Amino acid sequence: MADSELAVGALVSTWGAVVTAWIAVKTARAARTRIWPTAIGVIAASTIQEGPSAGMLIPVARYRPAIAYQYEIDGRVLSGTRITMDESQFESRPWAEDRLRRYPLSATVRVSYDPGHPSRAVLQPGISTEHMQGLGAGLLFLVVGVLAVLHAVL
Repeated sequence: MADSELAVGALVSTWGAVVTAWIAVKTARAARTRIWPTAIGVIAASTIQEGPSAGMLIPVARYRPAIAYQYEIDGRVLSGTRITMDESQFESRPWAEDRLRRYPLSATVRVSYDPGHPSRAVLQPGISTEHMQGLGAGLLFLVVGVLAVLHAVL
């Protein structure tokens, strides 16, 4: 019993450490967007994209806002599609519609762009709730795994 508890604890704590490190890197990258310079842009497209269904027994449709914008840096017209640095999740249709309402077609927006790579841009700089949730989940796995290891060896 102690050997299996030790193995499970080691596996869970390793998983927690890997997830925490991965999310920490993504969070640090997103945090750097807060100091990026900004430019004025215009929303060129604003629609909802349907994504892969979630749920094993009962499929649930998932959606995300699909937004495109254009902005100008040093006389070059650039375009972007990211709202946040790590924009990849699909959620409920009301969630996607709420995000979409913030960016109607032809609206003027403030675009934060990477000064080293001006084509890399976001509309909402900084870290998001998803970053904090990811860090919390990773740390939870890490702590539970360490506690399981300690329980097995003590």
